[in-house]
Amino acid sequence: MRTPTPKGSRSQYLASFLALSFLVLSVPPRTVSQEGSFTTFDVPGAAYAFPSSINEEGGITGYYADAGGYHGFVRDRYGTVTTFDAPGAVPAIGTNPSSINEEGVVVGTFFTNRVDGNFYFPSHGFIRRKEGTITTFDGPSGPPGTIANSINENGVIAGATGFNAFLLRKGGTFTVFNVPDAIRTVAVSINRIGAIAGSYYDASGAIHGFVRNASGTITKFDIPFNFGGVVSMNDLGTITGVVYDVENSVSHGFVRDPQGTISTFDAAQYATTFVQGINNEGAIVGYYYGVGNYHGFVRNRSGRITTFDVPGSLRGSTQALSINDEGDVAGVYEDFNFGSHCFVWRR
Repeated sequence: MRTPTPKGSRSQYLASFLALSFLVLSVPPRTVSQEGSFTTFDVPGAAYAFPSSINEEGGITGYYADAGGYHGFVRDRYGTVTTFDAPGAVPAIGTNPSSINEEGVVVGTFFTNRVDGNFYFPSHGFIRRKEGTITTFDGPSGPPGTIANSINENGVIAGATGFNAFLLRKGGTFTVFNVPDAIRTVAVSINRIGAIAGSYYDASGAIHGFVRNASGTITKFDIPFNFGGVVSMNDLGTITGVVYDVENSVSHGFVRDPQGTISTFDAAQYATTFVQGINNEGAIVGYYYGVGNYHGFVRNRSGRITTFDVPGSLRGSTQALSINDEGDVAGVYEDFNFGSHCFVWRR
């Protein structure tokens, strides 16, 4: 599953027009559905938890908060939840898993204290094998540190180190790259064939998108409204993300097909849309905020949007955060006592 950035983005999240296709801000046909089975679960001892990534086997990773700070967790397909911390992590900022691949390998970011005691917490990457062994790593660039955003089925990792992007192959070989003329490049998502998608900043501070193919060729593209970012890319090269319309103070989803055509969409009328991921069927998952409420949505590759709330939830508290190739959706919701819980929706 390619879900590179956890909610709240403890990870990071153009000016030459590349012949962008016409932007079509639209509200496509919409249905409301509770079909399928919902399974809810909690991380032991957690005040709340966020499942940031679900793989094809149904394995889930994410982070949770307790009285001591932030920690990582994995939940296997049978429902067993295991919690963990990266070695040396400062609990107050903590361990933040971002992606789990088909083999159950988890990558993410953790933070440590600066040796001189200054108020700065260097970031580092980690890899957690399915059996629980954790390896930490740092890219070759310096501050602000290393952030691991995504891992593909071949175990190749993408992220950011310093102000550059990186990919890390099995065996520890780093490739560091920057989009030409960028002052900062962040690799957000890597797919099965090794293509990488992400965002970069130009000298004016505007945010753009890019895709780097497996051979290293980089293609830039402009993000609508020049503000937002890439969230995820699937194996076919379809990219999705979020854009922010500053003038109207609302965010929209966007999708860029493999040919470069970009369109924007809203999950519902008069709503703010937050995209969280895309699977290989072209289904986009996320949540939207409208009239004071949060609801989950799934948008299929034809553009039809299905909205939903977890049964028994406090209405307007459902946030869909990740989707796998089977169409299973993981997310969070609140009950009527305002307690936070995780869910899996198998459609």
